[in-house]
Amino acid sequence: MEECVRCVSCTLQTPVAFSCRMQGAHPRFWSCLAVVPLFTCFMRLYEKVYLVIKGPPEAKHISLFDRIVFCLIICSVGLAVFESEYTIYDRAPRFFDVSAHIIGVIFLIEYICRVYASKADPRFQGRWARLRYMFSFWALVDLIALIPVLVQLTGASPFLVRILRLVRILRLARLGRYSTAMDGLIEAIRKRRFELGIAFGFAFIVLLLSASGLYVVEASRQPDHFGSIPRALGGASQP
Repeated sequence: MEECVRCVSCTLQTPVAFSCRMQGAHPRFWSCLAVVPLFTCFMRLYEKVYLVIKGPPEAKHISLFDRIVFCLIICSVGLAVFESEYTIYDRAPRFFDVSAHIIGVIFLIEYICRVYASKADPRFQGRWARLRYMFSFWALVDLIALIPVLVQLTGASPFLVRILRLVRILRLARLGRYSTAMDGLIEAIRKRRFELGIAFGFAFIVLLLSASGLYVVEASRQPDHFGSIPRALGGASQP
């Protein structure tokens, strides 16, 4: 029993280690699985937070925490869209403003929790785990999505408010965190970034040559639109 308890104890060092070692556990592991709750109390706080964010190791779907965040993202984007129609916004401005602030504060708390718990993530181990997480792709997306919250607290001009609504709509990008297909797409782009760079460069060269041709032919006839190559670039990019 002592050997089995030691097996359970080392398995619970981190939530990730728990999930990774479930398949190759000690032969007597399952017989004393009842002692697992006794060892969870020794988990560090950031490991417990990570377990709440990611859900139980045996879960096949996203955690309850992520489901709530998923719904809040949809609500936030919906509010930003309807806010842009003044006939709707003027009917209940306080509702829209208070809802946006509440959701924003929840996102801020979520971001802090993710940064704090990132030390338990196997992808960000080591002394600078949290700092490396903060510069990861999805953490930067989360941080950009928090810009409206930070700016609205200081007050903003009408033009800046419109920009912030756009940023709130861009929170849809956070949904990619919950899609394995999105992860596959990002990985494919990363592997083919050199070929994609060549393709974009070739497209820009074709566009530049087209603009130069328009400049040579149309500069004297339509100087306002084709009087320079930069102006002609705008005309060449139009269908």
